[in-house]
Amino acid sequence: MSKLSSPARLGEQYKKSDLYKILTDIDNQVNNLSEGRVSASYNAVTAIPTSSVVSYARGDKVWKSNVTVQGTALSQYVVIGWVCTASGTPGTWVEMRTLTGT
Repeated sequence: MSKLSSPARLGEQYKKSDLYKILTDIDNQVNNLSEGRVSASYNAVTAIPTSSVVSYARGDKVWKSNVTVQGTALSQYVVIGWVCTASGTPGTWVEMRTLTGT
């Protein structure tokens, strides 16, 4: 799902059904974000940012959309995304890992 972009002002050309659709989209994205669904994050990517027109700040996060188990037996982990450790375009990124317990 992409980042929501509601019109600044609802003109008379909008019908009630248009407004209902906008509000439903907002509800769905907020609910999915609160449930931790990566599909609700517009910044879910398959690889670390390497070039961008976006300037990232230290502490920004991007989520990995294609998570797989990595490592060897008894030390497996998944990379859930990356965190920016030095601001810039694209910035400096470090993996965010979580252990699987296997």
